[in-house]
Formats: sequence, C-alpha cells, structure tokens
Amino acid sequence: MQKVLSNQLWRKIKAEAAKAKVRQAAIAYVTRDLVGFEKGDGLVTDASKRAVRMGETSAKLLSTLFRKGVELYSCAGLHAKVLLLDGTAVIGSGNLSASSESTLVEAAIMTNASTVASGVASFIEQLKGQSVRLDETSLRALAKIKVVKHGFGPGSQAGKRRRAVVSELGTRTWLIGVIEDDRDYTESEQRLIDQERRELAQKFKVDKDSFTTIRWSGASSFPRRAQAGDQVIQIWRQTSNGKRPSSVLKPIPILDIKRLKGSTFAFVTDSEKKSAQMKWSTFKKLMKRLGERRAFGPHSERVLDPELADAIVRNWKSAMRYAKV
Repeated sequence: MQKVLSNQLWRKIKAEAAKAKVRQAAIAYVTRDLVGFEKGDGLVTDASKRAVRMGETSAKLLSTLFRKGVELYSCAGLHAKVLLLDGTAVIGSGNLSASSESTLVEAAIMTNASTVASGVASFIEQLKGQSVRLDETSLRALAKIKVVKHGFGPGSQAGKRRRAVVSELGTRTWLIGVIEDDRDYTESEQRLIDQERRELAQKFKVDKDSFTTIRWSGASSFPRRAQAGDQVIQIWRQTSNGKRPSSVLKPIPILDIKRLKGSTFAFVTDSEKKSAQMKWSTFKKLMKRLGERRAFGPHSERVLDPELADAIVRNWKSAMRYAKV
C-alpha cells in the first residue's frame, strides 16, 4: 500500500489507526486528538512552555491523553509530523489541530513499505530517548501556563534551545544465517531477556512469549551496526553442522538491541506462521527472479539494497503460491 493523502487526510488516518494495535507518533503541535490514541500508545510532541503558552500544544489535551494511559514525551523544537500505526507509516504536513482537520491544505504519504516503517519507528524511538517524559507533576505545571497565542520576533530564545540529534535511521535490511541457539543463558543474560520481553509485551500489547531473541557473539558487522528499526531476514538451519538451510523467515523488524559482555541480543517477533516461512529452494528462486547476483547462503551477514528488500516483501506471497503449484 502506498497512498498520497490530502482531502479528508485525518479521517483516513484515524480509520487506519482504529485497526492498529499500537499507535506511535511524533507530531510537533497537538491541540486535538485526531488519531484516537489508546492506553499504551506513544506521542512525542513539543510541550515546551513556549509551545503551550502560544497555544500550539494543549496542556489540557495532554492531561486527557495521560489519564487514558498514553505515554507522552516533550521534545522542544520538534517540527516533524509522522505516525506509525502497526506496520503502516504516515509522513506528512499536518499537526494534530482543528485547523489541520478542517481548514488547512495538508498532504501526507501513507505506506506499509517495510523500510519506510522501520525508519519511522527508529526516528520516534530516538526522539523518545532525548525527550522529557511527561508525568502528573509536569502536566500540572503546564496546565498553569497562561495561553497568550502570539508570535515571537527576532531575538527570541526559540533558536537557542538544544536540538535533538537523530543518527542514521534504522532502515537497513539484514540477510543473516542463524541456527537454533542451544546454549544456556547466564543469569545476567536471562534477566536482561526477561525484562526486555516484559517491556516489549507492554509496549506492543501482546504476550511476552510473542518475542524471540537472536544472540550474536563477537564483533562482526551485524552486532556492531544493527540497530532497532532495522529489518532482518533469517536463513535458518537446525544445527551448526547442517550445510543446507531448511527455511528462510520473512523480513521482520528488530524491535530492540541489547549488548552484554561480548554478546548482542536482537529482539524480534516470533515467526511461527507458515506464511512467514519460505523453503530455502523457493527463496533462492525468488532472489534469482528479482535479479540478485551476489552470493548468499547459510553464513550470510550483509545488508541488502533497499529496493531489493522491498521487492522481497512485495513478492513474498506470490513466491509462496508459485511454489505450491
């Protein structure tokens, strides 16, 4: 799916949001909930004193969202307008406001292209890490600010605040060979894994057993460069002695990366559905059909070209159907 939206932009976004389990957003100014945020969702906005005083962000609305259980973050200087509705990304011009809904001419692209969705997820998570988490105390303080709604001229402090730094976005797609991990975890590793699964379960509103872990030792390319938001395609072998892979798992996003004593742990969703598993022979035929000439196999560890990664996702179902004929 790839759509350019303008007319009834927020109606279409809200309809897509209603189907999603989790809604995440980084939107500069917020005065009206046009998304339909629910408990466990996340919103990064500019809730600075200046933005609230100018009426660009509503402290009253933020308090309402907080009571619903929405995680709120304030990032002064934010000007982005992006949403992630499960695997669907929206990148556009509109703030969450009555004027954006009914008066202004807005435009946005809505897409489920996996590399775009991964990039938006990475962008939002990076902002959260550099933003102020809003709680009852900070929201009460914002609610006391008198709204004056006027512009600011030359010499204001608007340009002097610290700007959030966004590093390279997690838009890579990795092709890696994996085997079943039969080694025992240390006590500290198990604590880390259990804690991360609990946090992911709360964030994505699913059972903690919905996630699995890829453990990688050493300092090769994947553990050094992989980051949350990247995608991973796993070439699966049952044992390290097996020369021929048994299956390949459909591209899925890395939800988080943890590093501990020489080991890297990548947390991903469990890929037990048959539609997410392709026979090795079928995958090789798909890659050949897509024009991939570089060698790959059970020991692969490399980043795919973004166009190839998106083509794999687009052609996954058709390749599976073709293999059954």
